[in-house]
Amino acid sequence: MDYGLLRAVTIQMDVSKDHLHETILQTISAFDLTLKVNNDGANADLLLPHKMTQVECIHKEFSNKGQCIYIAIIDDGVDYMHPALGGGFGNGFKVRYGKDMIGVDFVDENSSNMVEDDDPMDTCIAHAQTAAEFDWCCSDAILGMWRALDYNGSGPTDAIVHAMLDAKKSNPDKPDRKDIAEEYFRDYAPKNFARFERLYSAKEAPYLLGSEITYVDFIVYHTLEEQRRTKDLKEFPALAAFVEGFEARSNISKYLASLK
Repeated sequence: MDYGLLRAVTIQMDVSKDHLHETILQTISAFDLTLKVNNDGANADLLLPHKMTQVECIHKEFSNKGQCIYIAIIDDGVDYMHPALGGGFGNGFKVRYGKDMIGVDFVDENSSNMVEDDDPMDTCIAHAQTAAEFDWCCSDAILGMWRALDYNGSGPTDAIVHAMLDAKKSNPDKPDRKDIAEEYFRDYAPKNFARFERLYSAKEAPYLLGSEITYVDFIVYHTLEEQRRTKDLKEFPALAAFVEGFEARSNISKYLASLK
């Protein structure tokens, strides 16, 4: 479903009640906003995660494909030789940092044959698709990969924690955070707020979907509050109305009063 932010809906079905699945799916497909993917493949591309999250809007509206972003991944390794990842590892390549925390001979998390090395390579065939999606989504970001899991997705807790700590300190060429903040507030924040304003102004009631508050409203309020903008929204009347309605809710107003 397309609410402007996410073209998707999550349906949870009990696998022990297979007889209900067909009825549920028939009910869902009856909604006007439900996207139907035909056998001929029409609309199939809209099932891709990047289409659902509308990441192409970030590319178009903000001209950003991951600049100044460092992504540290803890998983079962990466095939950094894939062309979409630059065909190498280290400085000058997209996968710039990382380690193998468990070693190529690791069998299971109870084994004692863990040997750490500096190469996070893994040639799992599924990584090719992931690499291609990364290249399209955020090709300008810097990647780090820490191999702390085996092919079954399990790994020792110590290796995972060690990988997290190593990833945190591994990016020596990260840009100055003050410069990033100034760039964000100057170039990106106004566009973010304008987009929120457009979405919230589509309804007469203060919340994103109308009179009923949703989880997304909490995220948006947190974003505004974190950026110290809840009291400075003169240019965005719909957002100002949203903040007023949000803060007037009984439990929220009590909580905000307790912070003073």
